[in-house]
Amino acid sequence: MKTYSTVALMCVLGGQWVLSCAATDTIETRHRLAGLPSTAAETLTTLANDPDSAVRKQVASNRRAPAATLLSLCKDADSQVRMAVATNLSAPLQAYLTLARDGVIQVRSVMGRFEYAPEEVLWILASDSSIEVRFEVLKNPGVTSKVLQKLSHDSYPDIAELARQFLKQGLPSPQD
Repeated sequence: MKTYSTVALMCVLGGQWVLSCAATDTIETRHRLAGLPSTAAETLTTLANDPDSAVRKQVASNRRAPAATLLSLCKDADSQVRMAVATNLSAPLQAYLTLARDGVIQVRSVMGRFEYAPEEVLWILASDSSIEVRFEVLKNPGVTSKVLQKLSHDSYPDIAELARQFLKQGLPSPQD
């Protein structure tokens, strides 16, 4: 396991370096470093393997995390880390597609309600075995008429009826 004692933690204020200190191997320091947009990609990749899930979750939320790092975090043992990837606007399409097939309903629900989820992802989730996930897709403000059409034939009558109503009215689904 890597130690972070040699990693320099620097904060920028008004374009000037105002703080430079050697980071110690503490969870708090690694957590802070994982969330900074100025953290180097190589450091974020290293932190993505941190033993503490809170640090990995910060990396998963960081829009500057490399695509390959976010893809690896889609397979993280902690579902909170995977949910953080699901809402990262910088995640590659393959990450969203992977999370749409996640084994944990809550991860798929987060993906289904993420308003920036690509249509391909919502299409997959519209066929999910969980009614909860399909309802999230139905309520998603970014749902397309193509996905609503699919949901209008849902096996759960309430989902099918609401999807037909949204299509008939020509309105997007309601926001929470």
